[in-house]
Amino acid sequence: KKRESSLGVRHQYSRVLMQMLGPALRRTTTLAMTVTTLNMAAYWFKTIWLPTYFHEIRGLSLGDSAWLLLMDQIGSLVGYICFGFSSDYFGRRPSFTAFSTIKAIGLLMVTLGWSLGGGYTWTIFGFMFMVGFGEGNWGCIGPLLNEVFPTSVRAAALGIIYNLSRGVEFLAPVVIAWVAARSPFGAGIGLAAPFALLAGIAVWALPETKGVRLVEKTRAIA
Repeated sequence: KKRESSLGVRHQYSRVLMQMLGPALRRTTTLAMTVTTLNMAAYWFKTIWLPTYFHEIRGLSLGDSAWLLLMDQIGSLVGYICFGFSSDYFGRRPSFTAFSTIKAIGLLMVTLGWSLGGGYTWTIFGFMFMVGFGEGNWGCIGPLLNEVFPTSVRAAALGIIYNLSRGVEFLAPVVIAWVAARSPFGAGIGLAAPFALLAGIAVWALPETKGVRLVEKTRAIA
């Protein structure tokens, strides 16, 4: 029975993948994967390397580094809350792009613009808050991907795209290490900024779902 159940699950996922890669959904799948991967790259570039960057490159103590990272987390909390209101008022795609831009500016200032920002000052704390605040755009990914796929693949598509995007991110430490060996370490982490901006641009290529009932959207793209 367990073997039959396992085979059934594999068959179901194979069917979903075939449908996602079929002519009707291939473009949507590619765009959804692109947006999610770019946004996740910006997140993991920052999350993996910022502690090392603050401590070893900027010479901060572990305690001082922790305070900056705490500011990032506070910004994230506020960003997630604010994104919901912004999404309802301005729409998901404009809000996603705006939050991505805010995150990119913050990332550039705490890496390449460290000296311009005055070093370990309240200004840098403000930019770290911006980095976290911009992470609020993750509040858009779930609803956005759910609405662009038909009911027959919706739940599986979200899981497949999200986890495949996470799998790609194992390259993030490798990429930053490669860049850091050829330029300042901050430049490697600063790569997160263009990834964030590209995600904010790519989201506009996804199908528009504003004001469209899901059942109608399903028929339109199935």
